[in-house]
Amino acid sequence: QVDSDGFLWIAISGAGKVVRLEPSAGVIDMIVELPVKSPTSVTFGGKDLDELFITTRGPDGGGLYRVKMPFGIKGLPEPEFQTFYHESSTWRRI
Repeated sequence: QVDSDGFLWIAISGAGKVVRLEPSAGVIDMIVELPVKSPTSVTFGGKDLDELFITTRGPDGGGLYRVKMPFGIKGLPEPEFQTFYHESSTWRRI
């Protein structure tokens, strides 16, 4: 996941943490410590995209965590999913 500053957010499974990485220098500038060892994925959400959602897997996890971002850190909006279906050789948006 990439935030609005262009930093990468990476779940480190087995280490119990999520890190924020400055991509050009490869420097970690923030660490989110978790109470479980196996985070699996991250995404930004909330009204202002200022919350980081972290999924985890078992055996000690299997949950979803929400972390309010400090220092004005925000995510980027994701493209919305669109569905199309084919009817009589015509594609229509639903």
